[in-house]
Amino acid sequence: MNYINFQLYKPANATEAKLYWSTQDNIDWVKVKESIKEYKLPVVIYNHETGKILEVNPSLDEIIPTGKSILITDLTKLPDANTILREYIVMNGLVIKMTREEMIAHKWNEIKEYRTKKMLDGAYIASVNNWIQTDMDTQHQIACIHQLVLAGVNPGTVKWKFMDNSMHVMTDTLVREIFLAILKQVQAIFAAAEYARMRLEVADDILNFEYKTGFPETYTKE
Repeated sequence: MNYINFQLYKPANATEAKLYWSTQDNIDWVKVKESIKEYKLPVVIYNHETGKILEVNPSLDEIIPTGKSILITDLTKLPDANTILREYIVMNGLVIKMTREEMIAHKWNEIKEYRTKKMLDGAYIASVNNWIQTDMDTQHQIACIHQLVLAGVNPGTVKWKFMDNSMHVMTDTLVREIFLAILKQVQAIFAAAEYARMRLEVADDILNFEYKTGFPETYTKE
């Protein structure tokens, strides 16, 4: 049995202030969980979009099911849980071993997710010894202010809140510095991701491939 993509919902007759989840076929999470526990069914938790297996036979009481899927499957013919997590995916309701190409594709997806995380995790501004946000809205606003500065319009006394909640006046010089810092940060992150991709394609151990080396430092330092 395959229970796909649990999401939060609110039953029409709900009287308690608690969270409810159901699958895309409107099957309730609690019913699925209790059935699996009662009959001691072997399961894998996975991402239905990528097929990536997230957990094998976990404690369902500790699971937050949002965005996750559950496959009830025979695990006796499969290797140990660690190997399943590393080398297998769920496809068309089956747990199958990945080819080298599929392993590379899955690891590349991890790299792209990390790339996006880094791009949204701030850029360091040396003159104020602080970090500025780099989410898309901030980048757009900074680009607009930068265009005004290039056109000779003084931003005046506009203040900007940085990532530690301190405020700094957006002088012409600071605006230019911020714009260039974000631009260089984005370029460095993309370059690091591409370098990781090239190394990945010739790596011997794809599943344990370390791709974070070479990415620039960002605010959370992860």
